[in-house]
Amino acid sequence: MTTSLPTSGIYFDLSPIFADLNQRYFNEKISAHLRWGIKRTHNGARKKSIRLGSYHPGKKLITINPCLDQACVPLICVERILFHEMVHQRFPARRSSTGKVLVHYREFNEFEKNYPHLCLADHWIKTNLNRLLKF
Repeated sequence: MTTSLPTSGIYFDLSPIFADLNQRYFNEKISAHLRWGIKRTHNGARKKSIRLGSYHPGKKLITINPCLDQACVPLICVERILFHEMVHQRFPARRSSTGKVLVHYREFNEFEKNYPHLCLADHWIKTNLNRLLKF
């Protein structure tokens, strides 16, 4: 499922990446709207963290940070973040016995390991975090 939301960036189009991941890892059972987020302007204060993707379950909406739509970003990094957000649909948030909301729990984390380039993509993101923060 995709809508008229902007899935084409300058360097990456989220729709075919989503379709490929959905076929390879989810038996085409993930149904979500996709979009690139909006590039935020900041007031010169240095950002210290960044949200690379998000999943809104009520809207079935996956948003990917536009800082990943750069020539220097490997495809596996875009795939890794998109895959992570797709896993949120496959393993929705749930409450623990103490009432705490769990979004990344054992089954979620185990399934996420199915993405073969997880460690390599995470390493690139960590190594290049300052570049992404400046975007």
